[in-house]
Amino acid sequence: MDPITLCFFCFVCLIIWRWRKGVFSAFVGTNIPGPPPRSWLWGSLQEYWIPTTSDFICKAVQQYGDTFGFYLGDHPMVFTKDLDLIRNVLIKDFNNFDEKGLIFFMHGIHPRLNGSLIFSGGERWKATRTCMSHAFSTSKLKSMMPALSHSTDLFLETLRELAEKDQQVDISET
Repeated sequence: MDPITLCFFCFVCLIIWRWRKGVFSAFVGTNIPGPPPRSWLWGSLQEYWIPTTSDFICKAVQQYGDTFGFYLGDHPMVFTKDLDLIRNVLIKDFNNFDEKGLIFFMHGIHPRLNGSLIFSGGERWKATRTCMSHAFSTSKLKSMMPALSHSTDLFLETLRELAEKDQQVDISET
């Protein structure tokens, strides 16, 4: 092989390696623990999908705690069970988090999902959240609780009766 070609090839490999190393350093210095990326191409993508996403999250919560970071491909993702942090992101500091990225790669799978609050972003997310926040104020939620509680009791009673009869039921039909 020609020395110039070899040097060029090594230079290109070095640039690609440094670029990928930078991609996978999003959590460095942030005190966000998490599994290291298993592949410099795919991050933790294989562990995320195989055997299941819930298995991956359960293992990571046990190992790293309630808040951890991981990489879906080259996208850094943060998972948290910390209710105070979730409250801050969704309520107090929501203006700083309007561009959430593609959540769990669900964007575009079904057209109805794209318009939802969780999967929308930018100005559409801000407008939707502003409209919906009035319906979910503390006073409105308190006034809805008796009806929600009654409906829940009826639903549980129906399930209890079906269980006593040892009858299987498709939950979407209930």
